[in-house]
Amino acid sequence: QPYFDWYQYGGLLRPVESHSGLLVVEPGKTSCTAHQFLEHVEVRTKSLEEGLVQVILRLSAGVAECASPFSVQMGFDGAEPTLLPDPLPASSQSSGSTPKLITRESESKWELRVPQARIWSPEHPSLHTVRVDLLLNGIEVDSTVVRFGIRTVEAADGQILLNGQPLRLLGVNRHESSPRGGIFMTDDELGRDIGLLKDLGVNFVRGSHYSQDQRFLHLCDQYGLLVWEETLGWQPRLEHLQDELFAVQQMEALEETVTASCNHPSVIMWGFLNEGESNSELARPFYTMLTQLTKELDPTRLVSFASKTKFDDVTLDLADVISFNDYPGWYDSSVDEIPTVWKSYGDFVRSKYPDKPFLISEAGASGLTGFRSKQQLAKWSEDLQSAILLGTLAAVEVSGAVGIALWQFADNRVDTKLFFQNNPTTSPFHNISDADWVEHVAVEFATTNSPYSAHPLRPRRVNNKGLVSMDRQYKKQAYFSVQDTFRRSCKITCLAERPFFSWLGHPVQIVAINGLGDAVHRAGWSLAVHTWNEGDRPAGEPGLRVHAHAWETRATLFRLDSSGLLRIVSHLDQRLTAVGWHLALSGDSPSVTVQEAPISLWRAEHPSDTKSDDQSFVLRSMFGASCGSYISIRSNDNDDIRDENSVFLTATAELSKATVFRATFHPLSSGIPGPS
Repeated sequence: QPYFDWYQYGGLLRPVESHSGLLVVEPGKTSCTAHQFLEHVEVRTKSLEEGLVQVILRLSAGVAECASPFSVQMGFDGAEPTLLPDPLPASSQSSGSTPKLITRESESKWELRVPQARIWSPEHPSLHTVRVDLLLNGIEVDSTVVRFGIRTVEAADGQILLNGQPLRLLGVNRHESSPRGGIFMTDDELGRDIGLLKDLGVNFVRGSHYSQDQRFLHLCDQYGLLVWEETLGWQPRLEHLQDELFAVQQMEALEETVTASCNHPSVIMWGFLNEGESNSELARPFYTMLTQLTKELDPTRLVSFASKTKFDDVTLDLADVISFNDYPGWYDSSVDEIPTVWKSYGDFVRSKYPDKPFLISEAGASGLTGFRSKQQLAKWSEDLQSAILLGTLAAVEVSGAVGIALWQFADNRVDTKLFFQNNPTTSPFHNISDADWVEHVAVEFATTNSPYSAHPLRPRRVNNKGLVSMDRQYKKQAYFSVQDTFRRSCKITCLAERPFFSWLGHPVQIVAINGLGDAVHRAGWSLAVHTWNEGDRPAGEPGLRVHAHAWETRATLFRLDSSGLLRIVSHLDQRLTAVGWHLALSGDSPSVTVQEAPISLWRAEHPSDTKSDDQSFVLRSMFGASCGSYISIRSNDNDDIRDENSVFLTATAELSKATVFRATFHPLSSGIPGPS
């Protein structure tokens, strides 16, 4: 492939070492001309409860050539190796038996119990080692120590199960790149990345888009980060997927990758052919071939490939995990449509492949380092990037995805051969000023020549979708937004059965009825949003505070759609203030605001108070800051008093302090789309 959307370095990119074993020639054994060594050692988990593992050996061709009486001894976790029983014929292999030592083309297998076995998981990344010695007439010919973890991974009932428990993947895509060493990263730089990833709150890394550095995988094993590892094959076109040389290269790369990384418990998924043309039946044989090869090489892990063709993909049935790449809010769709777009993908997967997990394998937006805008959704600003990522994380809940790998962890250099220079002085987009365009964006401005479309843009000749800068010294606003969301991961599922309310999906006036406790909840007051009071703009936060107002003429009309977005549709006095903005909770503040970005999801729930009618409800946050909180109009704090006719809303974790509401229909026309 002559093109990549990153700078593909050449040369020796990672540490190299030689392993050859010994050349042992016995008297009369003139055929012994090749070195005898352990070519490959693999450890697979057979039983979590019993700590049972299968140790698989593959020996060099020199072992069979010499036809000498070789033997093997093993020891776990530093214990002195013990000689295994005499080899048995391959045909008599059974659980716990010792197979015959055979040639490179086949394998030898033992099932052994690990003393004091500990299970590996992200929360408790316990590791074991096994030492394997290869002996010739009692003389050590070769020896190696392999580190491994005892854990299982499988896909069932639409979930990814790690050690039998449903797994929620919160992660990022990551390129190996450094402004100093290119793709080569020092041990300190790799350790720094691990530290940032853990600080961010991720438990999952997609290694994009090539085999990973073994040193990085060792750190992932040690620190409990789960990994999707894939082979190099970025946006292969149909001509590649019908090319014999490309097929041979892909199979070789896949075998080398699986062989190198098979003992890393952090690696739970193998992948290939990122964003290939998988919407053609002519591509299916290629995907089938690689899927089958992967399963033959390693039946213990999952297989996936990131699809860009989605609804039209003809290969999805081959994958254990169905993974989609898309960038709603950035390349297409508006920010407020992000959850709806991903929900449509999730609904599609559940309808067509109900037993397969659905994963968001790429989604994100560009944010130029240091570009902050007073306009919250200015193109290429850190503010817009943060808003899109928060909307995307909300979409994980709405879509029913088992997780997400945001694009991407850090900015990276792109392949300049793909781009052409074009530095306009006038902004071509309505949501960024000419001044901001010239100062921040039109710097080595470039457009990619993607085979799918002309994706704009790569300002500064960098893919700016990282949460941190290329040198990792600067954390963008999106970093902190994602960190806050990952750390506050909500336990309330958006796909749970919801109560039916006739007003859902329609413009309504939300009116307080009463409270579930003894405090006054301003019965008869309506939710409203205004701008003329000094307290309407929260200090240090975007958006406007929401309040309850005594005058019905000041009421704001909201609509709660099926994705959980609660947004302003209109106002009874025909103002246009914040129309299209979303009800939101942010940070540690109890304030309830409306913001341009869809950073919170909501559901209406029946109150537990039996005095309330069937259409009464409380509003509860399903996603975002203060997840699980209820809306309250309790005015116990003077800071909540807006004026004599209005009180600011607050969030409370206690149902007993929640306000009970009713909804009044107002089918007014507006620029906001109709019922969802």
